[in-house]
Amino acid sequence: MAIMLACIACLITIVYASLKFHKQIKAWESILISIICVGGIILTSIAIKNASTYTNEYWSTIAYNAEYYEDWNEYIHRTCSRAYKCGKSTCYRYYNCSYVQYHSPYWQLVSKEGEGFSISQNEYNDLVASWNNQHFVDLNRHYHSNDGDKYVTMWNEKFDFIRPITSIHQYQNKIKTSPSLLGFKKINPKETQVYDYGKISSHRLDFIYGDGNYEQQEKLRRWNALIGSDKKVEIFIVIYKNKPLESAFDQEAYWVRGNKNEFIVCVGIDESSNKIQWSKVISWTPNTVLKAKVEREINELTKYDLNTIIDYLGNIVSKEDGTIRKDFSEFDYIDPPISFWGGVGIFIISLLIAIGLIYWAIKNDL
Repeated sequence: MAIMLACIACLITIVYASLKFHKQIKAWESILISIICVGGIILTSIAIKNASTYTNEYWSTIAYNAEYYEDWNEYIHRTCSRAYKCGKSTCYRYYNCSYVQYHSPYWQLVSKEGEGFSISQNEYNDLVASWNNQHFVDLNRHYHSNDGDKYVTMWNEKFDFIRPITSIHQYQNKIKTSPSLLGFKKINPKETQVYDYGKISSHRLDFIYGDGNYEQQEKLRRWNALIGSDKKVEIFIVIYKNKPLESAFDQEAYWVRGNKNEFIVCVGIDESSNKIQWSKVISWTPNTVLKAKVEREINELTKYDLNTIIDYLGNIVSKEDGTIRKDFSEFDYIDPPISFWGGVGIFIISLLIAIGLIYWAIKNDL
């Protein structure tokens, strides 16, 4: 509908301008403007549709080392010029404008994939103390007066000393633009108790909702870092206290079954007896056997202990040979709808294209 309205508005504008400025706008120019305008509308709508389908997913990995780069400076050789009048010509006077460039110190984590993530000096010092190692690296820089080198501390390959790194990546998810196609009902978070994804802080994300202290969050972060380094899978745990199983279905609808790499485990507990009442796995994984197994075995735990659930999930997912991450290319058949503001954008852009081309047609003398 938005594309049709934009095309109609564009063509009406062109016809009106062609009649009013019939001496300046030739017939072939009107036809050319119409073709370009309609083509621009189609290309704009495709771009808006594609942009609306991209969504964020989280990747966790292990920091294999941390680096400290010392401050240093270097001499930058540069020759500048200044123009001045010499008769009827312009002449140039050249002079030396070299300067000393200062480089501040910085600290960073380096992932298994070699990607760097900025950290503070205090965190670097904490990692040196935790990993209990540090070595010097001479960078052999061409410095001016201050030679800056590097210090590196390496992960000691112990689980309890994993420094997790979580980052955001984008992928195309057409389901989230049309959740009703797969029967997901619309959830209003103001009326239904559901959780939103947390925000990354210091390259860390909370993966437990409804319960959990810092140590338990960190334990699951370490498991996700260990698993994510190879499988690009993220485990989430959502705890419901004295809530029915329908709460998990509401969360599934709200998150539209989560992202393609997520394995979300919902657990309902009776707070008074501390017993597990039910469990549900939310995931796009094609490995339905794994989902059923996890639900059954968590129910069999009977007594609720979050640390036990974290270690159980970390072990079973890390040892799983089957594919967990979903290939979303099978949803390429979905034609995502254009939002209201997307339609407004198409309408405005189409008019701007038409007006710009009409102005060109009036001013040119072809």
